[in-house]
Amino acid sequence: MVQNYYEPTIGHWYRNRELSDDIFEVVAIDNDEKLIEIQYFDGQIGELDLDTWKESRTIEVAEPEDWSGAYEVPKEDLSEYKTEVIHPENKNNPINTIESEEPDLED
Repeated sequence: MVQNYYEPTIGHWYRNRELSDDIFEVVAIDNDEKLIEIQYFDGQIGELDLDTWKESRTIEVAEPEDWSGAYEVPKEDLSEYKTEVIHPENKNNPINTIESEEPDLED
């Protein structure tokens, strides 16, 4: 067993350079089957058996700040969404025809 053993924890991010240099998140653990379900940053799903996990050099890493990995959003498109709020305009929406009533505060 490797000296730096990290217990797999759902929601935590890891890297295993023996398997791939890609980072992944533990998304499920099946203790009965001794399987760990993982999701790579790009969205791919995989499984590791607990023995492979224990024998490999899996280290815990920080959660990625860039949320776009699994959604395949090009980086040049991300800047558009950081500052712009999108408001769909539908002129046929019945809510647009309702006139607001001012409350009568002089009673």
